[in-house]
Parts: sequence; C-alpha cells; structure tokens
Amino acid sequence: VVLRGPAGEELAKLHLDRDAPELVKSASGEMTRRAAKASDSREWAVYSRSVPVPTGRTRARKAQTRRTPIAVAFSLVGPDIGHLHVGLPVRQIGLPFRLMAQFDPLTSRRDISDDPWNHSLVEPLSALWLDAVLDHFERNPVAAWAAVPLKDELDDDGQTTGQLRAEI
Repeated sequence: VVLRGPAGEELAKLHLDRDAPELVKSASGEMTRRAAKASDSREWAVYSRSVPVPTGRTRARKAQTRRTPIAVAFSLVGPDIGHLHVGLPVRQIGLPFRLMAQFDPLTSRRDISDDPWNHSLVEPLSALWLDAVLDHFERNPVAAWAAVPLKDELDDDGQTTGQLRAEI
C-alpha cells in the first residue's frame, strides 16, 4: 500500500510479508501460526483459526458462510499497541495484542458495533488467545509475557465500554 499526499507524492509505503502457515495442535483444536513482518521492521506471531458462526447470529448487511476466521497477533519486537482489525486496523484497544475477526464495524470504520454478532466473537477469540499464548510461551517466553494483559491496560482504554468491556 502506498500512501500519497495531496499532490500525489509518496508519503509512506506499507508492506507486510507473511511466512507460510504452520499447523499447531492445541487444547481447543487446531490453529495456524505464521510470522508477519511489516516494512517498518515490526514483527508479529499470528495465530488463526476458522470457527463456526455463532448460532442465531448474523452479520449486518454482509454475506456469511458457516464458518468465520479469527486471529490474534503478538508482537515479536517489543511492546505493541493492541488493535481491533476488520481487515485493516479499526481502532486501538487497551490490550497488548491485536485481534482480527469479521466484526461489524461502525459506518465510520473507527470502531465496531455494539451488537450481538460482535459480542458472540469474544468467546472464540478468547479461546484462541489462550491456546496461542500457551504456544507463544513455549516458543518465546520473553515475548509471551508482554502479550499477557494487565487489568490497568484495559482500564486505560476509554473506548472499550459496556458489555464488550465486561466480556473481554
């Protein structure tokens, strides 16, 4: 991705390299792990899996299949400001890792909707985080400790409120 200024000049170039996924067995089932590296030298261990669509839940104005992808990413090169991703980062969260799912975003794409679909993704994301962080501890304990959130980190996040905060 190339970001350009008003006159068409190149402001920044963003690029992400990803290794081939590796299958990992875990307590909650299989997941894949891969390394991802940004053009600015940031690196993450990315864990993902496909989970069944929550019973009785549908995405707002979006097509869906019987399964939905979810992922969690842990920084490999120091602290990371956690983000919620719906394809691209939507907003920061008060957690030291990144979460990706087919969340229903707000029209502004600056947050996710406070709806049953989004709330139903917290449980499978939590199970994936647990399996992933246990594998991360086996591979890189120093980096893994940085992926364990402290209560104060979530408390510092002024955007995560209400039912979503309680679920997280």
